[in-house]
Amino acid sequence: MQRVAPSVRVVIVSYECAAHLDRCLRALDAARHLVPMEVHVVDNASTDGGDAVAAARPWVHLERMPRNAGFAVAANRGLAGAETGAVLVLNPDAHMSPRDLLACLDRLAADPSAGVLTPRVVDQTGRFDGRCRRGFPTVPAALGVLTGLDRRFPRLLGGYTMAWRDPGEPVDVVAVSGAVMFIRTEALRAAGGFDERYFMYAEDMDLCIRIARLGWRIRYWPGATAVHAGGASGRPVAAREAFWRSMAVFTRRHRPGPRGLPARVAVTATTEVAVAAARLRRWRPAAPPTSR
Repeated sequence: MQRVAPSVRVVIVSYECAAHLDRCLRALDAARHLVPMEVHVVDNASTDGGDAVAAARPWVHLERMPRNAGFAVAANRGLAGAETGAVLVLNPDAHMSPRDLLACLDRLAADPSAGVLTPRVVDQTGRFDGRCRRGFPTVPAALGVLTGLDRRFPRLLGGYTMAWRDPGEPVDVVAVSGAVMFIRTEALRAAGGFDERYFMYAEDMDLCIRIARLGWRIRYWPGATAVHAGGASGRPVAAREAFWRSMAVFTRRHRPGPRGLPARVAVTATTEVAVAAARLRRWRPAAPPTSR
């Protein structure tokens, strides 16, 4: 009897990353013979022709947003009405081999307790990206990531990326990265999708925490690998501002009450300083050209 592969809807939110999107879709095209798959690309009003990259493939469902509505809004548009057993939220600058994609779906289907699963994620040089498996972003953990000291003092400052754990060890985590995020559709429906108060960043952590509160496990599983280039969409200064704004929203939501007050104050203050600094860099006049 021939085995039937689990079905999946792949949702890709694209913005100004046509070349990466083309690479991502070529990888998915190679997987379509193994996996019953729907591919939805939601383009956030790109101007670099990314929508045309998707439109050129008849098997891709393309939705063009009239403006850049942010990741959460666009992702929810692509996820709406999914009837597949699982969904895969995939960054346009990420890709997987067909067999790795199928292995993740098989693993998710085989573990009814798992609501979210991510594989081992590496960058383009093959270096492990610790952000694919996350602990709760406490103030010391955030400090460790921002300063790079999480690698030197993993037990003390490595809580966010679980830096003390072996990347080859499967483990339950607080959250996974939205770059490569396999979600059981039943769990997604129960949680209500991404919180659209987040423009970009932290919405993946927020969704994982809400799914876990409903009784599902959030799993890091290194039995498969995905490649994530990182930083393909958005301008660095605007991205930093969006990150800090999202972290402020996240902290207010998930660190309520008196015990969370120090964290809320610290993150709010850091956010305002970081946003002000980002805006100063954006408005700084360009340096005059130099002669050779």
